[in-house]
Amino acid sequence: MSCPAGWERLESRSKPGKFYYFNADTGKTSWKVPAPVTSNKTRGRPLPSIPSSADSSPRNSGIPPRIVEEKQRVIKFNAKLVVTIDSGKNLSNSKGTYWCDISLWRNYGGGEAMVPEEEYETERVDGTTPVWKQKFQFGSKSLNLETVDFFKIEVFRKTMFSSKAMGVVRVAFDVFRKANNMERSKMNVLSWYVLEKTKKMKTVSGELCLTLDYRPGGEFLEGEYKSDAGAMQL
Repeated sequence: MSCPAGWERLESRSKPGKFYYFNADTGKTSWKVPAPVTSNKTRGRPLPSIPSSADSSPRNSGIPPRIVEEKQRVIKFNAKLVVTIDSGKNLSNSKGTYWCDISLWRNYGGGEAMVPEEEYETERVDGTTPVWKQKFQFGSKSLNLETVDFFKIEVFRKTMFSSKAMGVVRVAFDVFRKANNMERSKMNVLSWYVLEKTKKMKTVSGELCLTLDYRPGGEFLEGEYKSDAGAMQL
């Protein structure tokens, strides 16, 4: 049986064997064959209402759902820093066991105070050119890196008779905060950092090969909306 333009004949899901007519442009349904549209006046006339027993819910008819309720909340996340300690060079001419201590620090009362929540130590490696290839992540739900001023990587060497500091790499967090995305991406490649003296050292030599991957904190919207077709996540 032919249908007027814009209409199609469909079998009812609730009443198998019985057919109704559906207009995808208007979302209307009818049990009777709709009259063809012959003029602009006819177009403006209201079409028959949707029969209550026809399967014509928004979920099945193709009509966009109407939002009836919306809930949102702001999710905040802290910044993170992933430090990869790859290797060292020119630390000493003789063999020894090398390791690194990595810690976070704040400027406090004219001095410095270590942040005790997150402190790490690398594996201990023997030789003259140690290779670690270890990653360490800083920044958790309980620690906001915005409250930290800098981090240190201290290198130590142990021989048969003693242990001593070989130098330190110190990086301020302002370097990351003030950098744009391109500048931060350049830090996330293997680069050599020259060791500096600690207070008790007279001389220092050597470098550490590092990558520094800083990911700024921020926020995003999370929520769901309820419509006459059901609930959906945003």
